[in-house]
Amino acid sequence: MDPAQIDPTAALDERLTRLEEKVGKPVPIEERLAAVEALVSRPKGKDAWEKAQIILQALAPVVAGVVVAVAGYLLTGRITNALGQRQLELGNITQMRDILVRLETGKADGKELVQEEMNANATALAAFGSYAAPSLIELLRQGGDVKVRAAETGLESLALSDPAAACAQLGRVLANRTQAFPWQAHLHVLRLAGTLACRDQLGALREYRALLTTGDDRTRLNAYKAAIDPAAELDSLEQLAAELDRAEKLLGKEANIERP
Repeated sequence: MDPAQIDPTAALDERLTRLEEKVGKPVPIEERLAAVEALVSRPKGKDAWEKAQIILQALAPVVAGVVVAVAGYLLTGRITNALGQRQLELGNITQMRDILVRLETGKADGKELVQEEMNANATALAAFGSYAAPSLIELLRQGGDVKVRAAETGLESLALSDPAAACAQLGRVLANRTQAFPWQAHLHVLRLAGTLACRDQLGALREYRALLTTGDDRTRLNAYKAAIDPAAELDSLEQLAAELDRAEKLLGKEANIERP
């Protein structure tokens, strides 16, 4: 066959056919575009934050329930404790009232209480701690040998469990300048301040000494009457000074109380 008579198109088709057999037939452009569009339109995977939001949304009702339960438990516990404390206080008041009636009247079941019974009631009152201190001081203020001794016994007992409360009440008496307590009550308080080692009341003792010693006899007596007890006399001041000396001695030299 004459080479000039060969069809170029047929030769080209034949060559393409042989090439496709070797490398494979190419994918049509339409199919390739469709594959790309499908890949782009496919839903993306969720990142960590989106996953966390989904988890939190799912757990929200459970977490809310737990929070409400815990809050309810804590609130219920507080209310229960408050009610229990209130009931305890009311019970203490009832018991204290019965003891106070016996101490105030010196009687129980219509019978006079002897010193030992009064002391026992004062000791029982001291078991209520700091709540008992004002009542024992009031008993001391009322005076009378039996009541005073019972009050001292109660304060001494209180000092064993709560010395700060006992000494604080003694300090308030010594610092009072409104004639609320007779000088005899101050005499007992000075004795107790030394006996109970109330070193935290040294400031009150210093001020009290100044009241007893400032000025001549008439000046200091008038000052004491105006501040403490109009019924006081010079002899009263001497007794108070002597008890103050004793208290300072019991507190020890480390008290470092300045004397005039």
